[in-house]
Amino acid sequence: MVLPGTRLAALASVLLLTVACGQGESDTSAAADECADFPSEDIDFVVPYGAGGGFDAWARLLAPYLEDRLAGDAAVRVVNIEGGGSMRGVNQVYSGPPDGTTILISDVSSMALNQIIGRTEEGFDMREMTFLGRLTTDPHVFYVAAESAIGNVDDLAEAPVNFAVEGAETTEVIALAEFGVEATPVLHEGTSDSVLAVRRGDADLAANSLSSVLGYLEAGQVKPIFYIGEEPASDVPGSEFLEGVPNAADEGEPELDKILQYARAVSAPPNIPECIKTTFADAFEDVLADPEFQAKAREADLVIDHAPADEIQQQVADSFDVFTEYKALFEEAVS
Repeated sequence: MVLPGTRLAALASVLLLTVACGQGESDTSAAADECADFPSEDIDFVVPYGAGGGFDAWARLLAPYLEDRLAGDAAVRVVNIEGGGSMRGVNQVYSGPPDGTTILISDVSSMALNQIIGRTEEGFDMREMTFLGRLTTDPHVFYVAAESAIGNVDDLAEAPVNFAVEGAETTEVIALAEFGVEATPVLHEGTSDSVLAVRRGDADLAANSLSSVLGYLEAGQVKPIFYIGEEPASDVPGSEFLEGVPNAADEGEPELDKILQYARAVSAPPNIPECIKTTFADAFEDVLADPEFQAKAREADLVIDHAPADEIQQQVADSFDVFTEYKALFEEAVS
């Protein structure tokens, strides 16, 4: 004999299971529909700096190849959003819709630093960004005008210098503080603006990635005095300009080479559907492995150093943890 209460409980269990299964099927169907239609709208590829620099070059080279790898007729448009040492563009993407219509190329260390010292919008957490893969790593080159009397770090430490930066809170300021250089930040937007500043004497020193400043090195307009990052291989475009130039390890600060070199990655807002993340990650990996794209990257002096989405997501978390240990130094350097 089955007790009435037991019969009711069993019936309730069956009903709950039926509803749950129906909900699961509905969720699965919705996700499948979302991915089947992606991309149904044009995609904004945000560069948080002005046109003409290394980030911009990467985005403009990638955009047409990414279009070809994605289904449908959606266009991939490069959008430059300058300001705040890159954080204006970063914040806009972070708070954007999680539907795959907006992606970002950025430097991991700059985002981590700005968040740690509280220079981001309330609620921002770079670790929640959906990282789609790393494109490259790039030495961080500190340079002066070609005719400048400054030739090394010791020269910088002899007197206060004006330092052209792309935001008042940058990793370059941290490096100079570690080397005992008294530097006054002078705000400029983009590589070309910084180069012009040191050439006309508005600033004594500036710093950008090797790929961003390479054209100016080749033109003999500026000269490097030190850099942050591992020594580049001989086949890396511009490596010849760093021969004999010390890096942070040579100056007694090896940890800076690990945490302050550029790591250019592509990301999207938090919580985009997993299927859209996978679509993007696979597309970027496919493009970076394309021989035609690789040849064009070499022509543009862009070095591919790819890391897949899950690996760069972990690197971001690790980088943030390391930067947190330097919080007091960061806050002192930018105060």
